[in-house]
Amino acid sequence: MLPESALNLAGFALAQAVKNISLLSEDDVLCPFAIVEQAGNRTVTKFGDPKPDTAIARGKEAMTLATKTADAWALGHEDFTQQGKDAMDAISIDFWTRGMKSPATLIQRFELPTGQRKIHLVGDPGIIIDSIVQAPHEAAHLVRHIMQGVMQHRQSGAE
Repeated sequence: MLPESALNLAGFALAQAVKNISLLSEDDVLCPFAIVEQAGNRTVTKFGDPKPDTAIARGKEAMTLATKTADAWALGHEDFTQQGKDAMDAISIDFWTRGMKSPATLIQRFELPTGQRKIHLVGDPGIIIDSIVQAPHEAAHLVRHIMQGVMQHRQSGAE
């Protein structure tokens, strides 16, 4: 369904987003960032802007252009999810690799750090493919590959 390499990169980007959020002060939001793979090298680009929506739009535009030359990319930013009546903070990772007709999206709900508690991830990541939210039982094997990417981040000591 989705290439393992794309899911690994999405997991790597998720781990980077969690790390970045854990370093933020209470009123800050995650600066949108992209990880682009080309010829075996990964580069990270941040899309800072006083308006988060503008920064996210700049990141998405840059990834549309990157699709022409990159081997793979992942774009991470802070978002919100709605579950029933409850809105919750979420990390959104759009990701793509050669061979995919369109990007997929990983959504990981979280609670912000408070006091002594670090960022708290809520549930497993959700996966959206072709605008369709995958059922948890269908996404379980995808999540395993995402977690491999998270472990790659930890092992690399990535910044």
